[in-house]
Amino acid sequence: MLSRTLFLILVSTCAVCQTTSSTSAAQIRSARHEIDRAFEHHDAKQLTTFISVDCHFTAPTVHIDGSDSLERFHTSLFTRRPDVTLTHSPNRIVVNEKWDVASEQGDWVERWTEKDGVTELRGAYLSMWKRDGGHWQDYSDTLVPETCTGSAYCH
Repeated sequence: MLSRTLFLILVSTCAVCQTTSSTSAAQIRSARHEIDRAFEHHDAKQLTTFISVDCHFTAPTVHIDGSDSLERFHTSLFTRRPDVTLTHSPNRIVVNEKWDVASEQGDWVERWTEKDGVTELRGAYLSMWKRDGGHWQDYSDTLVPETCTGSAYCH
């Protein structure tokens, strides 16, 4: 009888953990969607509401530390590339509830027009999320371009 009771307690505990992680994963997916929407609207200020103040952004051509620097970078990018788009497609989100961190892995696509045509970058990304005050914030993004097609930018 004791082993059956212990089993039921463990199953109940795991169900609660899964529900919490599932809720956190849904919150992260929602925040990622809002980040992509802010990017779509070229709203650099709105982007920072989903990003931690001490964030890190890394790509082959740039490394940015801090949300203020990231906001300035995006403002400049939106000026240089008025039709730039960026979308993320999360494939996997894993939440560590005890430590208030999560990982997000997926694929991204960025497009914009150069003088000689449309440029399209595609690749993989890894993000680390941190929960602060009950809210998930994007803490670190690493984007790896795997393909580039279109304009001379790719050469």
